[in-house]
Amino acid sequence: MPGTKIIASAHYVPENVVTNDDLVKIMDTSDAWIQAHTGIKTRHMSLQGEDTSDLATAAAKKALAQTHLDASDIDAIIVTTFTPDGLSPSTAALVQRNLNAEGAWAYDLATACSGFIFGLSTADKFIRSGSYRNILLISAEVNSKMMDFSDRTSTVFLVTQLLPIS
Repeated sequence: MPGTKIIASAHYVPENVVTNDDLVKIMDTSDAWIQAHTGIKTRHMSLQGEDTSDLATAAAKKALAQTHLDASDIDAIIVTTFTPDGLSPSTAALVQRNLNAEGAWAYDLATACSGFIFGLSTADKFIRSGSYRNILLISAEVNSKMMDFSDRTSTVFLVTQLLPIS
């Protein structure tokens, strides 16, 4: 039975940094309140036009650059996200197009916080089946798409996270 191993990992976050002081300007909160409740001082925020597939593609390129693989070597692309670019095409299909990974099939798993673990388990099962050798697993979120900027209990967590595994 084939074994599974992680051969690269990379991350990408948007350049735009939002501080607690920035949030204080748009909602009823304070730096002290945010830090006391979350420990967060800054977070990265996607700007208009910067979608989940853009972040996922950037991280995927960084991960691939750490390997001997080209996009043509990828058998499948799994993106775990609850902030997809849209309902169709899948975010993974957009990443596939962006990477020019023509031989890979691609799909999204919408599993929120457990996405990476569920995606890793799924990729492992595909590898162990013997039908797939190289799977690109990407967990990506653009949480700013769904934030209510008047609600400090959720907006202070405005963190865009990305962890791809190839």
